[in-house]
Amino acid sequence: KSPVLFIRDMSQAMVTAFGTDSSSATLPVTMLCCEKYGIPTQITKFVLPLGATVNMNGTALYEALTVIFIAQRHSVPLGIGHLFVVAATSCLAAIGAAAIPSAGLVTMVMVLQATGLDQYSADLSIIFAIDWALDRCRTTVNVLSDSIGAAIVHHVCFGGSSNRAQGHEGGYQMAERTSPATVDVEQGADSADSGAPGVADGAELVKRK
Repeated sequence: KSPVLFIRDMSQAMVTAFGTDSSSATLPVTMLCCEKYGIPTQITKFVLPLGATVNMNGTALYEALTVIFIAQRHSVPLGIGHLFVVAATSCLAAIGAAAIPSAGLVTMVMVLQATGLDQYSADLSIIFAIDWALDRCRTTVNVLSDSIGAAIVHHVCFGGSSNRAQGHEGGYQMAERTSPATVDVEQGADSADSGAPGVADGAELVKRK
């Protein structure tokens, strides 16, 4: 499907993420939207809770841009090595951040210390004034990226909805086939039926004697 149609189907989860400002609080709505889109339940129950904790794309971008902003505010030059450290540390800090509102501000100190800008930690008070709005936007990005991840896993594992439907039909056909254990039971029942006359004949011989 078109990405625009996918985003439209996930609009309810995105609005909920913007309103609640929490990926964990939006998780039931995200799972519901993905299941309505056609993603199997076993994928949504595995990918989405994992993504709500680990997949923090918006938080990683937010922390990297904020550190670069603080460095430019104090005219501190950042070389290629510093930028690489900022990118790597922001990703690791985003993974460790909790799925609660404004959790990125806590892990931002780690990124500042890694780049040697911890003496400018007081500038986080400037970011805190507008963080309530920025956090809602990056939470929406996180929830959308979780849904995209679930859709990608669905496409890779099942090859889309058509192949998934074929897989279910094949499973139903396999279920309708008789299992070997059932065949053995049926054969045993036939053997018991065939052996019943022999038992009756033996009983008659005993009576005659």
